[in-house]
Amino acid sequence: EKTKYRPGEIKSYGFNDEIYRAVKVPVAYNELETSFFAKYLCGENTILFDLVYRKVSCSCNPEGVIASGLFIVKSNGDAMIVEKQFLSKKLVDPELLVEFLSDCNTITDKYGKKKIYYNNVPQIIEEYNKCIADK
Repeated sequence: EKTKYRPGEIKSYGFNDEIYRAVKVPVAYNELETSFFAKYLCGENTILFDLVYRKVSCSCNPEGVIASGLFIVKSNGDAMIVEKQFLSKKLVDPELLVEFLSDCNTITDKYGKKKIYYNNVPQIIEEYNKCIADK
């Protein structure tokens, strides 16, 4: 007999050597707090996920649009989504990422005035986790 699970009962699963975990996307990004499964990329204290989610951006489209981004969750529960510019490799708002990770001076000093590319975010999260662990 097969075991059936409800969505809230599944915390993570693996598929093709990849790990997916249940994450809650904050109201600020979705107008509703919503849970999604996101692919785990890296991190222990602060975790980075690759996330595809429904984004409600205006009242003209109440069902929202499908968006993707890198979802960062700190150990204290603070979270943010990092998006890249349309048809670009640069981040939409790199200053917000640096501000979000500002409790580590190494990150602020190194990336505060630089362009940050989407593909560099996993490396930045690894540097941030090392910085926090060394405190």
